[in-house]
Amino acid sequence: MTKSHQLKSFFSPEEVAELKEAIYGFFNSNEPTIVPLETIAKEGRPTDKVLRQEWSGRALFVATDKIPQSISDKISKYAREHYGEDLKPDGFAFTRYSNEFGVPRLAPHYDTGHSTFTIDYQLESNTTWNLVVEDKEYSLEDNDALVFKPSYEVHWRKPMIMNDGEYVDMIFFHFHDGKQDDYGMTKEIKKQTESAYQEKYQQEFIDLHGWDYWHGNRL
Repeated sequence: MTKSHQLKSFFSPEEVAELKEAIYGFFNSNEPTIVPLETIAKEGRPTDKVLRQEWSGRALFVATDKIPQSISDKISKYAREHYGEDLKPDGFAFTRYSNEFGVPRLAPHYDTGHSTFTIDYQLESNTTWNLVVEDKEYSLEDNDALVFKPSYEVHWRKPMIMNDGEYVDMIFFHFHDGKQDDYGMTKEIKKQTESAYQEKYQQEFIDLHGWDYWHGNRL
């Protein structure tokens, strides 16, 4: 199974400009709105809205149909050539973390979707917020990407205080290989691992913020 690793300067300057035009064109034209988690769990994430999630301090939207086709083709080809010829796109999403939407936080977790492989791409930011995958810490710069298997590798962001005006913009390029292999990661193992990491994370979060703001579940 591919272990997590960082890619530097993933897209060309021209591709970055094209990507930003497409992503920010939609993001800046839509006011983030709150959709209940129960509705998302039942109906899925709407594709025509920017969602506001106050408990994680972020705004997000489904970006599969917003990504320029040439860029979608490039990253899909890259994934197949480097990580498995059976990989196929399994949805793309954009997220902005900012205290404009709540307290930015990402607790230790495994993704609950069906994607087996993800390229986490940092589009733009004006602060540093380190990612951790299986105890390995990464510091991304704009146009860097982190490759890992979010459904099988526990991951989170280090607790931090994000100041007014600071933000981190990410695009998640998800892929699936069509296999049903769980790589030995049963639901029970995931639950035990998440609980162990979340206990430490929760205390770090409380120590940093001085108050208990905790939500152990996510979609």
